[in-house]
Amino acid sequence: MNKLWVILIAGIILRIFLSFATFHPDIAALSAGGQFITNGHFLNLYDYSSDALVLNYPPLIYWFFGALNFLFNGNVPFLKLSYLFFDIFTALLLYKLVDPRKATLAFSLWIFNPINLYASYMMGQFDIIPTFFTIISIYLITKNKLGLAALALGGGIAFKLYPIFLLIPLLILAKSFWTKVKLLILAFYLMVFLFCPIFHPEVLNQMLCLPIKVQKVFMPPFRYQEENRFYYFRHRYYFSIYLFGTGK
Repeated sequence: MNKLWVILIAGIILRIFLSFATFHPDIAALSAGGQFITNGHFLNLYDYSSDALVLNYPPLIYWFFGALNFLFNGNVPFLKLSYLFFDIFTALLLYKLVDPRKATLAFSLWIFNPINLYASYMMGQFDIIPTFFTIISIYLITKNKLGLAALALGGGIAFKLYPIFLLIPLLILAKSFWTKVKLLILAFYLMVFLFCPIFHPEVLNQMLCLPIKVQKVFMPPFRYQEENRFYYFRHRYYFSIYLFGTGK
């Protein structure tokens, strides 16, 4: 059997085990937010945000979990396993992106990435989805398809806001002012389309200006609570894979 298939099957079995063997309240909070969508609150979702359940992500992730709740009746292991599509295709994209001599190793590093396994299949966090769109964007940039790359980045922004910062290097690659404007429109099209029906100032306040979010922007990693440190080390790990794959 091809080595890649062995690695992939082992990785899938590990993900299934972790999804069923572990639980974290983060996935329950996302599922609870999605339940409002399942109950038909598509346009007034953020009216139900409270101290007990803070809805502070863009709407698309709650619509995503609303659909999952409908399909799996809130079954937590199956909610986490829904990340498999994004996860496996991210690994395949990395396989395509790096030096062919290092492609299998890069694929393995992603499949057995402990930070991704912990975040996605133990905590149930959905960072793998915007990561998937970000990697698609990088892949398209290598093919000189900047418009499609902007659309892909916009898909990531519609789930979580951090890919906004990656627009800066994308715009630097554009050769003219109007190309930059076009890329901005493509990147924000989906976000604007989703926000228009539900937007009011409190939504933006909850997503950007919550005290805990503001604190984390300026807080060094060694001051994070123990359970939040993995975010810092996750990005260090991803960056290491990039440097390894590009030979830098």
